[in-house]
Amino acid sequence: MAVTSGLRLAIGKRAGVASGLLGMLCVLGELCFLFPDLLVTPDALPMYKQHLGLFRAMLEGSILLTFVLGAAGLVLARPNRHGLAGLLLGATALLMGGSKAEAIDIASPRAFSVGLDYFVLELLALGLVFIPLEGIFALRPMRVFREGWQTDFKHFFVSHAGVQVFSFATLIPVQVALGWTTRFAFREVVASQPLWLQFLE
Repeated sequence: MAVTSGLRLAIGKRAGVASGLLGMLCVLGELCFLFPDLLVTPDALPMYKQHLGLFRAMLEGSILLTFVLGAAGLVLARPNRHGLAGLLLGATALLMGGSKAEAIDIASPRAFSVGLDYFVLELLALGLVFIPLEGIFALRPMRVFREGWQTDFKHFFVSHAGVQVFSFATLIPVQVALGWTTRFAFREVVASQPLWLQFLE
């Protein structure tokens, strides 16, 4: 009986953590649907629009799985903060529009984007591929949510979205300071000068 109780507790905790992480990805995915011009990689937008139905189905399935895992976590392991967080995040994703979310038009087009879509899809794909592989071909017994997994997750986030934000913080001041050099009138003036002078400039 003690073993069964311990197993229920372990499954409940894992379900709760999985629900919390998946719920977070659902909310981030909703943000990508709502603000594609700001958050989605520009080169990937045509592909997303072409397969919009597929991505909406993926989001809907992820929200549903978030609720299922969160509920299982609360039933099997109480109290379960991660499971409760997963349910709240799933509810937030639904309130943001769920799989029917429509893009909010931004007044002015953006020359850059955060690339949040890449972070969400890659984390989801890596989890679906490598978690089963580690379980099947494990060199030694290891838990999915092993000690230090939060540090790995933070590193993964910073190495993707963090690098993008740092790049924008570097490029934006340069664009503001030197944006006048891209104006057509300025380029005409430079083009009218002798080649040797253009080279020196």
